Amino acid sequence: MKPLRIVAVGGVGLMLGPSSRHLAGPESPAKCLRVHDRGTQGGERPKFRNQWQEHGAELVPNFRELVGDGNFDGAVVCAGKNGGDLQIFREVVPCMKQMCDPGRKPFLLHLSTVSAGFVEAAETFCSNNGIAYANYPLTGGPLGAETAKMLILASGKRDLYDRLKPMCEKIGVLLPE
Repeated sequence: MKPLRIVAVGGVGLMLGPSSRHLAGPESPAKCLRVHDRGTQGGERPKFRNQWQEHGAELVPNFRELVGDGNFDGAVVCAGKNGGDLQIFREVVPCMKQMCDPGRKPFLLHLSTVSAGFVEAAETFCSNNGIAYANYPLTGGPLGAETAKMLILASGKRDLYDRLKPMCEKIGVLLPE
């Protein structure tokens, strides 16, 4: 199976940052092409930036460059909680609609903890723009992220779950089916 080609928002944060290592190697189920980097300093960010670059990802300063030519399978967003991702969606989804080939069925995997109302609105917004949406919140904290033991609470459409499962199993633990 060909690896998923993804772009990421939140890649220099504590929860998604370690994924650069977990997704490394030629047999990986996913390859990250670009990571959004706001340039925030401190903490583990320099380490995660270096690890993503070693993974082969380009660090980009804005969402237009993140989406680029649209030649990828999906976007992973792990940047906030309780609706803090709203502005990200407002910018990323229209770029994806414009640049991604709808025949490829692009997805947006949202790894943030948000309300059920946010998930419903995001799913409708993405669907109306030709993007498949899944919200798989994470739990397990930075140690879980470092050790690939975060619990990933997956739900939603089965075909998208099946597509994302190999990647998710590299960065965390999915609940048994």
